[in-house]
Amino acid sequence: MPQRTLSHLPHLSPRNRQRILQHDFRRNLRQNDDSPMSKRRRHR
Repeated sequence: MPQRTLSHLPHLSPRNRQRILQHDFRRNLRQNDDSPMSKRRRHR
């Protein structure tokens, strides 16, 4: 994980921060993915 993504979340605990980063990471993967499943999920 890039260090700069951590710097704007100083108020969160490491565990919560990691969970949010993983969530953003999965969301980015989903946006980059052009499969029907990801499109269906994105338009929900």
